[in-house]
Amino acid sequence: VELSADGPLVLVAWKRASDAAHILYTDDAKLDPSLMPSLGNGYMGMQFGSKWLFVSGLFSGRGEHSRRARVPAPFGVRPRRPVMGTALDVESGMVEQVFRWPKAVAVQRTYFHRAWQHLAVVEIVVDNTGSGDPIELQLDDDFSMESEDIDFRIVSEDKHTTCIEGQTREAEVAGEPAVGIAMCRSRPPASMTVPAYSTTSLILPSTVWTTLDPLPGPSVRQVVRAQHDLVRSMPEDDLQQLHVTAMQELGETGIEVEGNVELSKLINVSLWSIRASIREDRGMPISPGGLVGDCYGGHTFWDAEQFIWPNLLMFHPGMAKDSLQYRFHRRHAAEDNAILAGKAGMKFPWESAASGQEVSPWDQAAKEVHISADVSFAFWKYWQSSGDEQWLTDVGWPVLQGVAQYFASVSVDADGDTGGKISIKDVMDVDEAADLVTNSAYTNAVAKLALHHAMKASELIGKPDAVGSNWTDILRELPVLFNEGTHLHSEYESSDDLGTGLGVIMLQYPLDVPTIWPSDREHEVRRNDLIHYASQQVGDSTMYWWAVVIAWLSLGEVAPASAVVTRLSEAAHGPFRTWVEGNVGGAGCHNFVTAAGGYLQVLWAGYAGVRLTDDALTFHAPQVPPDTSKLVLRGLAYRGSQLKVSITEGTINLVLMSSGQDAAPLLVSHSTAAAWIQLEEGKDNAFPAGGTVRVIAAKQRCEFVAGEGGSNECPGGSAPLSEAECRALPAHFAGTSLHDPFVGDNPGDPRGCFRFGAVVFYNAHPSGSPVALHTPCCKACEVSTSMEVGGEYQGSVVKK
Repeated sequence: VELSADGPLVLVAWKRASDAAHILYTDDAKLDPSLMPSLGNGYMGMQFGSKWLFVSGLFSGRGEHSRRARVPAPFGVRPRRPVMGTALDVESGMVEQVFRWPKAVAVQRTYFHRAWQHLAVVEIVVDNTGSGDPIELQLDDDFSMESEDIDFRIVSEDKHTTCIEGQTREAEVAGEPAVGIAMCRSRPPASMTVPAYSTTSLILPSTVWTTLDPLPGPSVRQVVRAQHDLVRSMPEDDLQQLHVTAMQELGETGIEVEGNVELSKLINVSLWSIRASIREDRGMPISPGGLVGDCYGGHTFWDAEQFIWPNLLMFHPGMAKDSLQYRFHRRHAAEDNAILAGKAGMKFPWESAASGQEVSPWDQAAKEVHISADVSFAFWKYWQSSGDEQWLTDVGWPVLQGVAQYFASVSVDADGDTGGKISIKDVMDVDEAADLVTNSAYTNAVAKLALHHAMKASELIGKPDAVGSNWTDILRELPVLFNEGTHLHSEYESSDDLGTGLGVIMLQYPLDVPTIWPSDREHEVRRNDLIHYASQQVGDSTMYWWAVVIAWLSLGEVAPASAVVTRLSEAAHGPFRTWVEGNVGGAGCHNFVTAAGGYLQVLWAGYAGVRLTDDALTFHAPQVPPDTSKLVLRGLAYRGSQLKVSITEGTINLVLMSSGQDAAPLLVSHSTAAAWIQLEEGKDNAFPAGGTVRVIAAKQRCEFVAGEGGSNECPGGSAPLSEAECRALPAHFAGTSLHDPFVGDNPGDPRGCFRFGAVVFYNAHPSGSPVALHTPCCKACEVSTSMEVGGEYQGSVVKK
């Protein structure tokens, strides 16, 4: 453990990692607790130094009183010495603190284990190698099992471990059972002796499980104790290495800049605030304050779909898909909400927690109906990115249809008092100072998209008759109001156009709503909207300025965008760049992940110009952010593949990093060129940054190919079949059938799809073995040499 020789007494390793933007640190022992770093693994989270942790999906309180249940944090132990410094390592997901004696140093590491989600760990390492005298390390421990939300009791206790169990005091919905929770915590010794010229470490793991989890044992009490005993028996290095390896895998994708360390730190901590709050196996979205606190009760708002979730879609598509399950699994509650409102389809609540019912304490929450269309918008974006038609059929379509049915039912002029015009009345605009308005620009625009996307989905999955008879008329007639006199969009009917205009600006991004005016006026109108409404914004809400930056950049106007970026970044406070909802004076929700999500979108949607359409991933006039020399999007996900996109002054370079087994080949072209280039793994594809770069999933012509009997490989020029393709073989070859069971995991059979006689098998074993008379089933595919892209262009394909 090496301390710096100059400046603050912090670890030399901190300074090195800080220069690489992976560590943020401070020697301020009196830092405002609300600005301390966040910790989490997507299952548990907390703000470092707090008495409480929070578990994903665990709420307590009835109806509008529902909030994240406060669980006692097991981290109350620390050396009885002054803290010399605190650091957040976003690469390893740990908080470190330094304590000092005249000739010895202790480092305490605290983290939630990324690989083992139920595990929280404290490690204390004392370096006394520079002293000839032993030291007596005294430890303080302020752990308490008291909670306002959970009644805990001790169920077992010995010299090394205390196990407690409890349940939430009140379920969100009357009649629902309380949720059980158990924790086993390692008890720290009161003191420990560190011999002269030696290093000593202390590992204190704790385990947490709830009855919401799939339990691998008879009770939550037994499971939590069994895992705790297992962890205590593990070698110390193995425990930390498992976590570090999982964090490294998590960090393989993301955003990087060169030439600006401070911006790199802000990017990294923004990514960390999102990653700490979610994981693939929870089926939960991210609330405005993330998983580290109970800001807004930990409830889910439109922030999840429009501000935070798009970053998951770009860099963590598995998490993005899993997060949408939250809405899918609560679609029946959305149907009940619609019925309560006297409408059809699905009406998602403005605030939701565990049940999917409305839990907002705000009496106008039911009027902010755009939330349902925001959900639909995210579902469609996932299809655009993945192209997964099975998912669209099974998961996407029910939600897309339900939301379209809802807006069809609220858009009808039932009482005739609007002159027979299609309208949406009595809603809350995105500018929440405007309530009970008619024809909110944002609400109408996102509702029109919900109808359009549902109609498109019905065609893709072969259910054209499922479209409502009035959807086409509503889509055509529902207005997005435009003032011909001022050449501005109005926020809503009868508006004085003196509001914030956030909803109007979000028409440009993320909605990308098609314009209704001639193309030669498009730039003028979009610019008018930006200049006018940005001048009306007197507050400093971080929910506002991100959309302004992206809109300016999409118009190619860098100077006003740069000025707003500076204003936006000022909302990241303190040494750990804690995002705050209102940046003047640090007011509002702290660890405001909504702001982090918006800021990251500024980088990839604004400066890199990324857009998703039904048939392409595009980059419009990509450029580097101010005071940087390079912008890198690493692991950008599209149609089952991952790309590395590097942008410098005047150039954009695309490299295919990896492709999934079922991923179609990707083709890329530039707006100034006629040819399409097939992306090949590891190879550069450089283009001028001006104009538009388009990436599409190629259409393929494939034929089934049989391998050699007794082989374990596909013939040259062919590829293995996916499980789904293998399952479909009997439909193409009469007389064949699937074995029961169809899927196996046998090292003694050929890997992948193979045939034995007329029976087809699929072996999921990663290597497999050749077997006589067992024939691999494969495919040979050619990329089409005449690609039709969006009905706009047909050109040749060049395989580079």
